[in-house]
Amino acid sequence: ITSLQPILTSMAMDFMERRAPLRNKLLCCFAAVTGCLLACQPAGSDSRRMVAASDAAFQLRNGTAYYQDALYTGQLFSLYPGTSDTAFVHAYRDGKEDGCWKEFYPGHQLMEIRYFRKGSKEGAYLAYWPNRRLRLRYHFLRDEYEGVCEEWNADAVLIRAMHYRNGRESGNAV
Repeated sequence: ITSLQPILTSMAMDFMERRAPLRNKLLCCFAAVTGCLLACQPAGSDSRRMVAASDAAFQLRNGTAYYQDALYTGQLFSLYPGTSDTAFVHAYRDGKEDGCWKEFYPGHQLMEIRYFRKGSKEGAYLAYWPNRRLRLRYHFLRDEYEGVCEEWNADAVLIRAMHYRNGRESGNAV
């Protein structure tokens, strides 16, 4: 047994060293998901309010959201007909698009995610093919294209890359 002790100690150390990266990866995944969920919450005191798009009290008038004739703050959702499967979740603040908007394929699979700030497109806009591969990645700044905008086909082949500055195509893509 004493001759096996160095081997067993070495195996235990190896096992412990391998567990640490896995634990670190799990912690990173948890932090990323938590950050996304927090980022997808609209700001404001009524940020937890959820209203179905089919609710007759919810109305969009000239691009402004109202609920019971008051400017709406909260999330709007829709389900696929005859299911409990979410089709989309959109966020509003004071009647304007604000926060994270997600749309889904049937089966809770993410179709696209985009962000708004006070009614303007802001940040990343990502869309996915049904096979879960990235379809496009655009960037917005104050409602205008900004930076590199890329598109891929369903086989993950980059088919278009454009570079924008202040909403106008500018030079070659990087």
